[in-house]
This record gives sequence, C-alpha cells and structure tokens, in this order.
Amino acid sequence: MNAQQRGFSGNRCFKTHNMTIGARNRVIKNIYQLVTKRRSFLILGHKNPDEDCYASVAACALILRKFGKHVSIFWEVPPPENLKFINSICKYNKVNVYYTTMPTIKSTDVLCILDVPKPDMIAADGCIYDFLNNPAIPCVELDHHFDSDAAYSGDPDYALVLHASSTCEILCRLCYKLANHPEIRQRYSIEELYSRNLVLALLTGMLGDAKMGNYLATVHDKEVFDYFSKHLNLMLRISTRSENTQKIASMEKLLNVLETSDAETEKIYNLIMNQAVYTGRIGRVILSEADSVSFFDAIDYTQFLGMIKVATNAIAEKSGGVGISVYYDSPKKSNKIQCRIRLCAAARGVDLHPVLAHFKITDGGGHPGAIAFRLPHDFDTPLDVFFTEIESFIRETLLP
Repeated sequence: MNAQQRGFSGNRCFKTHNMTIGARNRVIKNIYQLVTKRRSFLILGHKNPDEDCYASVAACALILRKFGKHVSIFWEVPPPENLKFINSICKYNKVNVYYTTMPTIKSTDVLCILDVPKPDMIAADGCIYDFLNNPAIPCVELDHHFDSDAAYSGDPDYALVLHASSTCEILCRLCYKLANHPEIRQRYSIEELYSRNLVLALLTGMLGDAKMGNYLATVHDKEVFDYFSKHLNLMLRISTRSENTQKIASMEKLLNVLETSDAETEKIYNLIMNQAVYTGRIGRVILSEADSVSFFDAIDYTQFLGMIKVATNAIAEKSGGVGISVYYDSPKKSNKIQCRIRLCAAARGVDLHPVLAHFKITDGGGHPGAIAFRLPHDFDTPLDVFFTEIESFIRETLLP
C-alpha cells in the first residue's frame, strides 16, 4: 500500500494556482479550529528530505507544542550531520521523533503533511498508511509546490498551498497572524511565540530552499522573503547570547552551517566540481553510473543530496548563469536518473519552469530559479545529447 491509495484520491486535484485571500483565511480558520479541539498530531514530510522538509516539520511541531499538544513527527531518515541541531530542538521541546520505522501507535487525532509536492512522495511507514487511509482523521497540508504534476495530499478544508519561497515561509505567515492575536496567545499562555528554536528552524527551511533569495523569480517573492528572513535574523541575533560563540547567532552563520561538510564529503564535492564543464554561462556535470554508485558507497545518502545541491549552486555561480547536475540515483532509492538545474544569484528573475514544459518532463518541478526532475534509468537519448539540447534552449530562450 502506498500514499496514493488514500481514500481522498477521487476528489484530489492538481496544484495549479495560488489561493485567494478569502480561501486561505477560511483554511487558516479551519486549521485553528482543529488545533483548539484536537489533542494529538502526527507530522509527516516527503521522501528524501531536504532542509525545508526537516525544518518545516520541526517548526510546525514547535508551534503545536506551544498550544500544549502531543506531537509526533516521522522522517524517512535522520537529519544529516549539519542538521542534527533540528533533531535536538525537537527532543528538547518534548516532540516524539521517529525515523525509518514507525512503531505501532493506536491513532492520532490529526495528520499534518508538510512540504510534500504530491501524495506518492509522502514519507510513511506501518500504521501511518492506516491513518492516511482513514477518512475520519483530518489531514492538514502546508506546501508551496506548484509543479507540473503537483497534487493535493490534504483535505480540501485544511490544505494551505501558497506561492512561497518555502514551507517554512508559510509557517512564518501563520506565526505573523498569531502574533496579531494576543487573545489567542493569552488563552494558551504562549509567552514567547518566536522562541529561539522556532526562529532557527524557520530560517533553516527558508535558507535551505531559497538560499539568500536567489531562486525567487519575482520582486514580490523576494520582498516577502526579505521581510521574514530579516526579522527572523534580528530575533536570532537578539536571542543568542553573544558570549556563547558556539551557538548559531545569525542568518549568515546558519548558511555556513548548512553548507558544512565532513572530509569525505568534501573530497567527493571536489571530485564532482573537477568534472564540471562550462560553456558560456552554463556549467554542467554528468556523473556516470559507476561514479554515482561509488559516491553512494562512500557517504550517507542524505549527505550526498546536500552536497550535490551545494555543488550545483557552486557550478551556477562559477558559470555566471546556470548550473546543471545529473547523477544516477542509489539503487536502494529508485531506478531513476536525478537531474538538478539552478540559477546563479546574478540571473535572479529567470524562470526555469519552461524547461519542463518544452521537453515534456512530467516527473519534476521546483522553484523558478531551481528545478529538479527524474529520467528513467533506460532513458533512450544519450545524456550528453539531451542536456546539450536543454542548454541550447536555456541559452536561446531563457537567459538574457
């Protein structure tokens, strides 16, 4: 059984447009009613979790704990070394954290699905599938993906899907609303809404998905990102004691932590960067299947995902335009070829989504400045040829 077999598949529709103000306010009101009336919450993210997945799940848990709720979270795998502080934050705030295998629990009052583009990407195990298939359990969804095949996982009355830099940014908007309702905070004795741990989690997701706003296409998106990130950065600085230099005290230091790697990961990063080829304002690296397998044998899967993301960003910055990375996925995960395309900071404002439409790619999506997609293992066009065509399209159609 998989998540697509949940009973709501008949009325599920694709995520094609942003919600109206009236619709989002109705959904927020419905979610608040659930929070006030229900006691236990189970929060899920997506398979192959990234920074925004880990951080948004954790941030949502912290917010629910402020309301005195019993909260459990499930991640497919533990956070990598540079994100272990997210795990510590959850445990410090008495959130039940489960990885890989979910123990049998009797039930949960509410399911929360965060940062999941479509139902078959929900990371789940064991009894979680029973909960997903139980129409009596309300399912809240918070997400920001509007991809070619993105589809709703949550119940229509509780699905808050908005154009945003990250799911953590959506949580920032909910916190902003909560901050403007002192009567609610007083009712639940929430003395410190923006606790340091919550601020750190929210910033982690925002920086992980949008870096410093480099992947955002419109002026409005960048303005919203800047508003929340600057306020969170200020709160992080104020809440971190200056004498404790080991603590993450600013957005810049947090970004450094997110991009930190160990010696073996650094070695593989350098090997990948040395294989990059640059043509004009586009750089690309295509890893052979043998290289891909050897790298997965050398380092943890989640470490590789973080590292290839950083490498693609670095290739984009070095090219002054676009970075492309291609590798064969671990056989333990999928029988796919994974592909990433990223813009450099100087090319902000370019939308990469037309690549997916032009080449009729349905298994993929992302943000305007950062897309990812998957190809079948037996893809019938040589990868060099296919990505040369993509480069030509980007150069002739998208790059100024």
